Amino acid sequence: MINILALPTSFGIGNFQITFYSIFILTGALLALFIGMYRVKKLGYDPHRLENLFLVAFPSGLIGARIWYIICQWHEFAPAFKEGFFKGIGGLLGITSSGIQISGLAIEGGVFLGIVVGILFVMRYRKEMKPLDIADAVIPGILLAQAIGRWGNFFNQEVYGKIVSPDSWSWLGNWFIEQMTINGGFREPLFLIESLINIGGFLILAFGLGNKFVKKYLTPGTITFGYFIWYGTVRAILEPLRDPAFIMTDYVSVATSIVFVIFGVVGISLLYAYRYYFKKRFKLHLFDKRVSKDVYVDFATDKYIDKDNNVITDEEILKNIKTEVIVKPKPDKKIKVKKEVEEKDGE
Repeated sequence: MINILALPTSFGIGNFQITFYSIFILTGALLALFIGMYRVKKLGYDPHRLENLFLVAFPSGLIGARIWYIICQWHEFAPAFKEGFFKGIGGLLGITSSGIQISGLAIEGGVFLGIVVGILFVMRYRKEMKPLDIADAVIPGILLAQAIGRWGNFFNQEVYGKIVSPDSWSWLGNWFIEQMTINGGFREPLFLIESLINIGGFLILAFGLGNKFVKKYLTPGTITFGYFIWYGTVRAILEPLRDPAFIMTDYVSVATSIVFVIFGVVGISLLYAYRYYFKKRFKLHLFDKRVSKDVYVDFATDKYIDKDNNVITDEEILKNIKTEVIVKPKPDKKIKVKKEVEEKDGE
C-alpha cells in the first residue's frame, strides 16, 4: 500500500534534483544572516557589510563540515583509494555516476571553521567593526539556522532515535506519525527535540544574555563562547540517543561535543583574564577598534584609550578624535577614476 503521507526527499527534473535537506540548510543560513544584519544595525554598523562576510563564512562552514566528516568516517572513503587515486578523490568530493551527491556533513567542523573564518574576515576587512561585538550579534542566529536545518532530517527520515510509542506525539498529526514510522515502528524524533532546544538556545543567547541590561555586565565574546557551551551540551546529551546507524564511529561526535563545551568555558575564562589582566599588563589591543594614531576604542567599555590602555580624559583630544571619526570623508572611487581619465586626456 502506498503511503500518500510520505514526504519526498527532493524534487526536480530527471537527474537534476534539489534535496529538501539542502533547502532547509540554505533557508536557515539566510535567516541567520538577516537576523545578524538586524542585530548589527542596532549596534550602529552598516548591516550590508555582513553580506560578503556571509559569502565567505557559509561556504567555509560547508567545507569544514565535509572535512570533519571525512576525518571522522575515513573508513567509508579509504576503500575507494585502493581502486585508484582519482576515484578516491571523487568519493571525497561526492562525484558519482549520477552526478555530484555529497552525503555526509559533520556540523561541528562546519561551525568551527565558519566562525573562525568569519572572525578573521572581520578583523582583516571590517576594521571599523569590533570583531567580538559582531560575533555576539551574529552567532546566536546559527542556533536558529541549525534548528531549521534539522527539518531536512525529517524529510530524509534520518537521525532518529529508538522505537517508542507514538501516543505522546499524536498531537502533531498523522502526517508526522507516518513520516517517523520507519522499519516497522515509530521512531523518537530527535531532530524535533534538538530543533526546539536550539530555538530555546537562540532566545537565551540573543534576548537573555543579549539584553542590553544584562550584556553590559558581560565581556564581549561571552555570547559567542556561550554558543559552544550550549550546542556542545545539547549534542553530547542527544547523540547517544540516536539509532546506532546515525552515530559516528567511536562516538566521536560525543567527544567533539564535550570539546565544544570545554572550548566555550576556557574561552570565556580567557576573555575575562585578557580584559582584566593581560590587556593592561602587556598593552594589547587584540579586539579594540583603532580610530587614530595610538588611540583606540576599548572592546569592552567603548571608552577611548591610548596605546598603553589608559583612558583618555583630555577633553581637547577627545573632541578632535570624535570630530575626525565623524567627518573623516571616505575616498570616492568615482571621483578618483574621473580624475585619472581627465589627467590622461590632458596628456
